Amino acid sequence: MYLPEGRERGWRKLSTFTAPLADLSGPTLFLDLDLVILDSIDCFFDYPGEFCIIKDWAKPWRKTGNSSVYRFEANAHPEIFAHFLANIEQVKREVRNEQEYLTREMHQCGRLNYWPREWCVSFKHSCLPLFPLNLFLAPKKPVNTKVIVFHGVPNPKQAMAGQGKNFFRQVKPTPWIADYWR
Repeated sequence: MYLPEGRERGWRKLSTFTAPLADLSGPTLFLDLDLVILDSIDCFFDYPGEFCIIKDWAKPWRKTGNSSVYRFEANAHPEIFAHFLANIEQVKREVRNEQEYLTREMHQCGRLNYWPREWCVSFKHSCLPLFPLNLFLAPKKPVNTKVIVFHGVPNPKQAMAGQGKNFFRQVKPTPWIADYWR
């Protein structure tokens, strides 16, 4: 199986749409490695819809989903990966990344659904206080959240220690993450 090389490792997620996908069948949940689970995720299997994904936090007016947590039917849509492999350069010109491609394809076939907003939150957008409060206040644990997604910097270990990418994204030590990051 050919997968694109380089920085854009996220495109590899599309390989979850191969068929057969190992010995899996039925509803299948994909979880990125750089997230923290705060509560039971059983509800992710009961939520209605064949394909569910996180609604983008930074630009909620767009239909693009965040692919850190998505549920799909194993083996149900091999054409998504097959089309990508046959048209890699064209797809990369049309969309910025795999989550835009995946969202677009699922929307076009009428299968796009989003998780409830409070289930999957961004550490940066939902926990980290806005500048300049982030310089004085530690990030708060969100209520009714199942999963916290750490996209980019900080990652969970950096957030626990209190590190940031720049002055505006400084993170005070966040010890409560250690209760869930095991």
